[in-house]
Amino acid sequence: MTIRPQRRGAATAAALALSGTMSVNRIDAIKTKATDPPDASSFNTSPGRATLSLEMVELPSRLSASVSTRYVHCYPFRSGSDWRQIPAFVTPGVSAAYRLPARGTTLLLQVDNLIMCVSGPSVPPAAGIGPSATATYAPGNACGSGLRHHEILNTREFGTIAFVGVRWKGR
Repeated sequence: MTIRPQRRGAATAAALALSGTMSVNRIDAIKTKATDPPDASSFNTSPGRATLSLEMVELPSRLSASVSTRYVHCYPFRSGSDWRQIPAFVTPGVSAAYRLPARGTTLLLQVDNLIMCVSGPSVPPAAGIGPSATATYAPGNACGSGLRHHEILNTREFGTIAFVGVRWKGR
């Protein structure tokens, strides 16, 4: 949905755009053979994900901003020796862009995971994760800044992330 006021003279009017996505995944069964590894029957994706964004364009001339939030439902992840629960999380982000008067140059700032709510961590055993030693999921909810969560196995947990950039469009 986009709301755009009418233009007044040569000035560009502000616009609001509201957008969202949602995906729902479900699987009844995965057929495997007795010789398949245990992780062959793993779906390894969240049963539900959603995003919601509000974008404001040309607030004052040349300035744009957006606010978004992301939700991922928890799910078990099994792949080789990595067996753990990916926790559910909700996290907002903000971004801003300013087009410089110089032709085709835009300054960008984006901050994700400003604050978050996480449904609990997966704690690996002291000896490491393996087919007979899986991570232990500790249910519980925590919300606030400075929290971290796993989205991808074999990576560090994600916390607040800031991106600064310059976009240049040449002719």
